Amino acid sequence: AIQVSPRKNSTALILLSDHGMNTEEGTYSQGYNLVDWFAGSQGGSHNVITDRHPLTEYKLRGLDPFVSEVVTTTSDSTSFLAPAGSQYPSVLLDLDGNERVSVGLRSNTFQILHVLLRELNKKKLSAELRRATVAAFQQELDKVATAWRQDLAELSEELRDMQIRITDAEKRAPSKSRKYTPEERALGIDKDSRRVLHNIETWKSSVRGYQEYVADLTRLLNVSKEELDSSRFKIDELIPPHSFGPPNSIDEFRHYVVGLGPQGLVLKADGSLDTDRSFRRIDYIASLLSLNVRNNVQRTVGPSPVDWIAAEDQGKITVWGRTGEATIVREGERLCYRSATDLLAQGGDRCDTEQGWLVSAGASKYSNVVPGLVEQLVPALAPAERDATSIHSRFLRRQSRLRRTDFLVLASDHWNFNVRGFNPGGNHGSFFSASTRSVLMFAGDGIPSGVAIDTPYDSLNFVPTVLHLLGDTCGADAPSCNPIHFK
Repeated sequence: AIQVSPRKNSTALILLSDHGMNTEEGTYSQGYNLVDWFAGSQGGSHNVITDRHPLTEYKLRGLDPFVSEVVTTTSDSTSFLAPAGSQYPSVLLDLDGNERVSVGLRSNTFQILHVLLRELNKKKLSAELRRATVAAFQQELDKVATAWRQDLAELSEELRDMQIRITDAEKRAPSKSRKYTPEERALGIDKDSRRVLHNIETWKSSVRGYQEYVADLTRLLNVSKEELDSSRFKIDELIPPHSFGPPNSIDEFRHYVVGLGPQGLVLKADGSLDTDRSFRRIDYIASLLSLNVRNNVQRTVGPSPVDWIAAEDQGKITVWGRTGEATIVREGERLCYRSATDLLAQGGDRCDTEQGWLVSAGASKYSNVVPGLVEQLVPALAPAERDATSIHSRFLRRQSRLRRTDFLVLASDHWNFNVRGFNPGGNHGSFFSASTRSVLMFAGDGIPSGVAIDTPYDSLNFVPTVLHLLGDTCGADAPSCNPIHFK
């Protein structure tokens, strides 16, 4: 089409893929269903949120293909979350990477308090056990009360600011009943107006959700010993439904409470609750790394679906694998990798710039893993989030934090976690060298043939490259303007 057009001499065709494909002839990618694992007793009997329907739901009924939230409820009748159904999702799985999945767990403190409230709701609880359970509940709440009250005070201030912003936006918003002329429709003015009105409704809905969370958490922090002792409470008025609560620390998701222990509530000799024996806990790092399939039918594919796991805490990234651990930290302009084993990068301890890592590790098994993990797990703040003195900026930072998950799980070679339909061919989303080799092709009049790229680059170098070829520059305010060089 370009060749037969009148502008063929001034038109270039540029092809860019978003990722490479980890494909080997004769090897079929195998899928592991983490939704089923987390919903099953081995994974904690969770209610699991995904952004699409699992493959098992595609039967003889129609499903909305544009759905953004699907809750797979647990079938385990022993789960303390089972009676509440989808009201209390407790695991969030982002499965869009095929070879990787981000995992978010509901606050471990919510889990503990929820279990204790369920037990206090039972009328046949003995007086001694009830006394110990109430005391354990209050002790658990006291651990977080100061931090939670401070957070609620800040959130309430942010919501008042949002209400003012919404009121101001409504005063300037176009009328819902306005009729638009054909000329205005041609210019898209009607669409702009609808977008403004839609944004206002989205802000209102978001504020209402936060207000319900504040109300529930305030009641939880103020619940009295008498209310607990007499069972005069409703769980859904104390534990916020559809909320994951404050984020978990690494220690919390390595000792995560998923329900009662096999003996139920157990008392110590002094009459207090034995929390070690009363709760069933899961170390999600060790449990996921130990997963093995029993019916592996391909010699070229190993039996372990999980390769390694990474999580961030206060800017430091910890990586766990079956052969050891590693840490990644940023020191000025350099990224420092430290490990006693060759878990992700050969040679143990090393510091380098992002481009230095790309160049030196481009041909290794995990080509861009060090800068890639930093980009994934330690995101930079957007300009609107950086102003520490602004209440609205603080609210934006809060929303950014709430989008973070607890840890990142990477699939082993030729495995994937795509539960909507396991991909039998190539995968994408990992740090394997094959998966990170994107296609970049230029064709057109005056473009030389046979030139190649022999140095690793980031996809962010694409736009500077096009601008450079057009004789333009990125501008002085673009610190990472680095066009690709061809040879």
